[in-house]
Amino acid sequence: MSRDAIEAEITLDESSLVPGERATLRFRMTARESVRIRGAHVSFAGFEETKAVYTSSNGKTTTTHTATERNSLVEARKTFKGQAPAGFLHNLADGAKTLLGGGEHEELPRGSHDVVLEVDLPADLPESFKAKKIRVAYEASVHLDIPAGRDFRQTVTFDVPSAASDETPELEALTIRYPEDSGRGFFDSVFGPDVSMRVNLTTTVIARGGRLSGELEVRFKDKPPTIKAVVCSLIRREKSEARGHRDGHAETLVSERLPQRESTSNSLFVAFEVRVPDEMIADRSGAKFTLSHELAVSLDVPWAKDPTIRIPIVVV
Repeated sequence: MSRDAIEAEITLDESSLVPGERATLRFRMTARESVRIRGAHVSFAGFEETKAVYTSSNGKTTTTHTATERNSLVEARKTFKGQAPAGFLHNLADGAKTLLGGGEHEELPRGSHDVVLEVDLPADLPESFKAKKIRVAYEASVHLDIPAGRDFRQTVTFDVPSAASDETPELEALTIRYPEDSGRGFFDSVFGPDVSMRVNLTTTVIARGGRLSGELEVRFKDKPPTIKAVVCSLIRREKSEARGHRDGHAETLVSERLPQRESTSNSLFVAFEVRVPDEMIADRSGAKFTLSHELAVSLDVPWAKDPTIRIPIVVV
């Protein structure tokens, strides 16, 4: 059988997958010639997928590995012709028999073959997304089990969009101080300027497409250092676990740089605003991952460790 002998088309009756409702998936297989198969299957799966990078060493060489793990959210399968999927050893034995003229198989006739798969989606199904080490995905697949040959597989991905909400997040104002609340680490103490900072935020809960507004107050104990800018960054943090290995990733999504003039004053007051992107992933947690956000407000001080206040932010 040539690879062009079969075509598959997978469509969804609805405009998108909707949690709590029934999804109708239509599969059409078109065979240009009669195809010998052990079984023909269609499936739908929703899952969380996590990755974790880890290293192993044999004393001389260090090797980097990537572990991947999936946690099922929803699943449905149907065998519409032939046998149900079998294990590796059974397939191997049956393939050997096929080469000798035996084996268990039947013919998928030339022409089009239509199959419908209906799936009841859980009401708490999360929206689909893809980050660096985490993704939530929904896939529909066709699988033709070909004896003594390469199986035919085709997969189509569908999205669960973010749920629209007319509710405005409740404002939760916050004041945080440096070093009292955020802590002044060893490197800040040795290489950073001797400053105290305070950030006032109007809210720590923000909707996608909204704006984070606040004020920064800085006080210098001695002669003020040169401050080139105040930098406000929205950072996404991922924590993942896969096959017993844990990993993390941080990514700056938005960064606002507010240049500052040289001054001899022992204090500095700066109002700032950071726009949260419309298209981004909200805070999420799953069986083997968490995805969260923080606002980092720092002073750009040349030839010194930049003092930074980090504030947890909830994106909804």
